[in-house]
Amino acid sequence: MLNTVSKLHSWVAPWVLHMDCTFKLNDNEFPLVILGVTDGAQQLHVLSISIVSHRTTEVYQRVVQGLKDLVSKVLPQVTFMPAYVMTDAELAERRALLSVFPEAQPLMCYFHVKKACEDKLRGNAEKELILQDLTDLHSTLSQGEFETKFQTMFRRWFVGSSDFALYFYHQWVQGDFREWQIFRSAPGVASTNNAVESLNANIKKYFTCRKRFKLGKLCCMGFVWFRYNML
Repeated sequence: MLNTVSKLHSWVAPWVLHMDCTFKLNDNEFPLVILGVTDGAQQLHVLSISIVSHRTTEVYQRVVQGLKDLVSKVLPQVTFMPAYVMTDAELAERRALLSVFPEAQPLMCYFHVKKACEDKLRGNAEKELILQDLTDLHSTLSQGEFETKFQTMFRRWFVGSSDFALYFYHQWVQGDFREWQIFRSAPGVASTNNAVESLNANIKKYFTCRKRFKLGKLCCMGFVWFRYNML
């Protein structure tokens, strides 16, 4: 692998760079930030695991920039330039990623879109029908198809669920996180679900067993776990 890479003058990585935080792992309430890429087979490859003190754009930017700088030092032949960056609806994460990789296409995790809509529709008699509409919107293959379908659905939603219709329009059609449809990414390259979510669930279930640890102990345990499970 290294011999192959050493022969390259430049290689632009066409992956999706995922970023996500998980919580309730340590007594200090510091979040764990994971950065990883998915390949064409939708397999997640973890690139960095960091513990941060604040969930701000500046802190996240240092994490992302640190990863980019490290790649350039370890593999100077590689131009680390992901085609897509994916987060959930945390604006600080997205701003940090796009500040370091301004040419990347942002993607929104569809799982979080659907979960937010399910919560908003709790107790609504039209919930199942609207959720099916969301699946249809997610599966659209162009911006034109999406707009045509949404206009029809919006008018129908507004009759009996006007609050939800307006919420969806402002949050998921016109808002900062509107890139959750299939057509936003190339076929076979990206998914609109954040692959780090499954890893976070496994960390809590199998690594920490849903317990909180002192920060030093968590870091030592994390190094051992990462060394033998991810490398």
